[in-house]
Amino acid sequence: MFAHSISVHDFGARGDGVGLDTPAIQSAIDACTAQGGGVVFLPPGNYLTGTITLKDNITLHIGPNARLLGSTSLADYPTMNSAALYDYYDYCLLSARGARNITLTGEGCVDGQGAAFPYGSEGFNFEDEDAAASTQSFIRPMLIHFAACQNVTISKLTLQHAASWCCNLEKCKEMHIDGVQLFNRANQNNDGFD
Repeated sequence: MFAHSISVHDFGARGDGVGLDTPAIQSAIDACTAQGGGVVFLPPGNYLTGTITLKDNITLHIGPNARLLGSTSLADYPTMNSAALYDYYDYCLLSARGARNITLTGEGCVDGQGAAFPYGSEGFNFEDEDAAASTQSFIRPMLIHFAACQNVTISKLTLQHAASWCCNLEKCKEMHIDGVQLFNRANQNNDGFD
């Protein structure tokens, strides 16, 4: 659909699963957006990252044998500063707000590494609070949170191990979801698609 296609490697992403690739991936998305949109491609590798924001006319293509790995540090998930009903709505790996024509696709994987985040007495759907590991409440990031977006496609990917909800699609229109594999049992509140 778009003429521009760029690799995150061109912006310094290492894909070694150790160094944080957030700045490189976000820079690739921003550069693609500045050219009117296109495809941002993740070649094979393990890309450790915090919050990434998708923008208008962007396809994030996570290729075969590529994994987008969520950072296990909450500090890498800046708040979206929304007027959200719940604090945990503000923290996510892949975000978009008010964007049009965005696509997540490829044969790769988005892995939130959610088991690394503590959980406690968050009561919003914990089945037995007496069995909670702690009486404290913890913030845990979602895998995907798109709000008020239009013409959104999520296809072919494996989505797994969110620390909280997997995919929260809030007030979005024209959604296309196809061929997604979902494995989400890493932590509590492991909703699939909301």
